[in-house]
Order: sequence, then C-alpha cells, then structure tokens
Amino acid sequence: MASKNKSIIDVLNGLDGQYDNCWKSKDSVMVYIPQNYNFKNKLIFVDIHSGFLKMHSQKTSASFTIADIDFSKKIVEESVNANIIVTIHAIKGGSGKIECVKQKVSILKCILGIDFIVLVALEKNKYMKPHTGMWKLVKALYKANNINISACIANHVFVSDNGGCPIESKMNRLKKKSENSSAKDLLDVDTDNDEDMKENTTLSIEKNISALIKKRSQNQSNYRDNGHMPNFTFGDDYDRAFANNVGIKYMCINEFLDYDPPEMRWTSPCIVPDKRIEYVKATNEYLNSNVIHFIEKRGSENFLIFVMGPPRCGKTTFCRKFIEVWNSEELGRQNNIKHLELQSKFRGDQTSNDNRYVYVNDRVRANQAGKLLADRICVLVDGKCESKESRQKYLTHASKHGYTVIYIEIFVGFQLSYVLNHTAVEESRDGSVYLCDDIEYEKYKVSAEIPENDPNYLKYVPNIDDRPTITEYHY
Repeated sequence: MASKNKSIIDVLNGLDGQYDNCWKSKDSVMVYIPQNYNFKNKLIFVDIHSGFLKMHSQKTSASFTIADIDFSKKIVEESVNANIIVTIHAIKGGSGKIECVKQKVSILKCILGIDFIVLVALEKNKYMKPHTGMWKLVKALYKANNINISACIANHVFVSDNGGCPIESKMNRLKKKSENSSAKDLLDVDTDNDEDMKENTTLSIEKNISALIKKRSQNQSNYRDNGHMPNFTFGDDYDRAFANNVGIKYMCINEFLDYDPPEMRWTSPCIVPDKRIEYVKATNEYLNSNVIHFIEKRGSENFLIFVMGPPRCGKTTFCRKFIEVWNSEELGRQNNIKHLELQSKFRGDQTSNDNRYVYVNDRVRANQAGKLLADRICVLVDGKCESKESRQKYLTHASKHGYTVIYIEIFVGFQLSYVLNHTAVEESRDGSVYLCDDIEYEKYKVSAEIPENDPNYLKYVPNIDDRPTITEYHY
C-alpha cells in the first residue's frame, strides 16, 4: 500500500507549471490549484459539463452560456464551508483540447467568482472516472496540507447529472430554469444581452438533449442495466459510479436543489458484485490441465504456440508465467522460446520514467516469428491471433520449418474480461495502463475462430484472485 501512495505523491511532486502558476501537469493529469488556496474538510465534486456550462459552436469560434443558474448559485453558497472540486475528461484532444479546458475554467471562475480545484484526465487510464485515480490524487494533495479527507468522508458529495438520470427530467428542469431566470441573476454577471443569453441557453439545451437521445437510440446495445436493457433516455452514470467506488455520497442536481430525485439506473455494462463473485469462484475452482505436459505429449521439440482470448482476459500474464515454467522444465532446457507481444514498453531516453506502451505492427511480428522459427526457436504468440486470417502467416512459416502448432485459449468469458479490463487500469501504479476500448471486444466476438476440435487445442481458465477491484468496484 505504501508504494501505491508513494506513486501518487510522486505525481503531485512531479507536477510542473507549464501552463501558468495555477495550472500544473504531469503525464496524463492536469491540476488547477489557485494560489494560497484555503483547504477545507468538506468536498463537493462536480462535473464542468453537468449544470455549469453549455458550449455553442460556430464556424469560427465557440461561446459558452450558463446551463443551470440555480445550480451555480447553490454551489457558490456551499463554497463558504466546502471546497469545490471540478472534474473534467479531455481525452485525446491534444493542445487544442487543453486550451479549450483552460478557457472553460477561466469562464467558470469568472461566472462563479469563487476559488475551486480542477482535475483534468487526459487519457483513458486510472485518472478517468469512474476509476479512483483522481480521488487518490486529491487525498495526497490534502494530506500534504494536513487534512485527512478519508476521516471525514461522510462530509463529501458528488453532484452531477451523470448518474444514470432520465434525460427528460434533466431537460425539463433546465428548460424551467432558463424560462424563469436570466444569466444576470448569478452574482451580477455583467451581460449586455440577457435575453439573447437566455434564448441561446434554451436552444442549446434542446439541441444537446436531442443529440443525446439520438446517440442513446443508436448505441443502446452497448448499455445494460444488470443484464437488462435500460430505456435509452437514461444518461451516463460514470459520476455516480466514481462516487460509489470511492465511498462518497452521490446526488443528482435535482436532489441537490431540493427537488424530488428522479429514478436513476446504472447504464454502463456492469456485472453486479454478487455475480462477479460467482465468476471468480468458478474460475478458481476449475481444474486446468498441466500445459507443459500437454505440449510434451505432442511428440515434438519445435512448437509454434498461439495464445488467444478476449481483451484483458489474462493472455500476457499467462504467457509470462508460462515462460518461467517452460525454462524450468526439461523441455525448456532443450528448446529456447521467444514471447512475441503486440506491445512493448517504451521508455524514451535513459533518464525517463515513461512506462507507456507502443504497439508493434502484426506484420512485423509475423516476420519476426518466421526468422525465429527458421533458427529453430519456439515461438509464443501473445494475442491478436484469434482469426484464421491473423494466424495464416505464422502457420505458413511453421509448415515450412516443420513445427507443431498448439492453440491455447484463455477462457474467462466476455463479461469477466470487461471487469478485468477495468481492474488492470484501476490497479496500475503509474497510469501507464490504458482502458481497452469496448469496440475491441466486439471485434473479438466477430473475428474469433477458435479451433476447439483440433487435438492440439487446450482451454485454460486462469485463477483469479478475489480482489476488491474485481468484486466491489462499479464499472
């Protein structure tokens, strides 16, 4: 545990002021901390796009208006006794996206007239909600200022509309606000055109809600409510999942403003903890064959071994353990083997601590395998070999040099693979592990051609530890 805390402290200590005195950055995290900030023991987390600002894009520029004036007023009132933590996702946007984030924060600061902290996730890693990297970063920040926010966790709350709220409820509330309020009501914000701003806000709401509904109707197959399809008019739930993961209260904006809270649904493809425990128990009780003995019985000394399975099912972990066992057995002492991945660690220069991964082209890997097989070196192909087409180049080389082909499928199922995907990200120490896109699972489902009837096929079910990141977190 100490090493994990140390890595978070290292991130904080490594933040440099490359933007200005308040903006700090490190790898995939940006943090905005006002000078001489007054740290308090009550935190209110918010999302900058939920209740605060709406953007109006034009051909040459973009403008922002207030999305919910009453919400912004309430936040200002609460800031007397609480610190406001603004969270932002700015994934894959480059310098232009960063400048846009800075612009939004400047506008929000001007509108609210209060100090607040901003946390910006720039990559799909442990700092992106619903993962808890941001929370750990905040804990380290407050600890450095002699405040233990975990000891007063009951004081904290996350407020947003990203809790699986009905989109219609959000739309009706915002329409009502825009009809009965003007932007000038908020802290005497100076606007020359209050009526225009009100009209733009209403139009923006209708436009954005329509876009959200359209998006939901097109992608509803990607969302599940504990195995059941929710109505596509329920919005994202990642803020409520974040609050659930770190153990703080979540409130939708309606509830925060003392209105009746709407029904909320989990809309991300999550497996409930009880079901995960069943999956973990089933995998741990499965009795696997001895892989080395299985290979030895094939009556050969030269092997091309394919390791297949859905994304993040444990293929690379299996391969690394397999290499260790191979080298300790008589088969390994007589035959060298090379583990070929599609990713390799990139460190930059010799003094860099950069542990990001870069991906190798599969054609390059297949050619490398051909050279190794020609040199009578066994090859272990790690992933991206689930289809006949993806295996063909390797099989051509194996046939040419007289190698026996082994097929090993790492079998945990798609749903548990999805959980393991997030678990790997959550447990990453340095944020170098990125979330595997959902589309990769769909690609695997479509392209997988597993030769289950081949006598050299072996199904392997990995033993999965019963860790909190697997059985308790909501993804």
